[in-house]
Amino acid sequence: MTIRFNTYDYDALFGAFTTFFIIMAGFAILVWTIFYFIKKSDKNKPVFATRAKILEKITDTLFVGWYLVEFENGERLKLRTFEPRKVFFSAGDIGILRYQGITILSFQKENRPPMR
Repeated sequence: MTIRFNTYDYDALFGAFTTFFIIMAGFAILVWTIFYFIKKSDKNKPVFATRAKILEKITDTLFVGWYLVEFENGERLKLRTFEPRKVFFSAGDIGILRYQGITILSFQKENRPPMR
């Protein structure tokens, strides 16, 4: 009976782990920076408040939810929210929509008759 012990090069293993950690940390910082600048891009644009109807929820990810919205004048926009888990409106809802650029700031449902 032969017993073999595998010997590992712990310095190489530590170096590989360190390299992997640095690459993952750099990637996380890059993603966070891109997300920050995308989120900040609408801050210098004017805020609009108008009556609108939520036509449909286009897509929803962990950080961004996209909605198709129709305004009273018939114009349609694709707007986003950075808090998709906290949004309490759905397709067919009508109300006052506040948005800045393409970012939804708030939506207040109303009990008025439906839009055309």
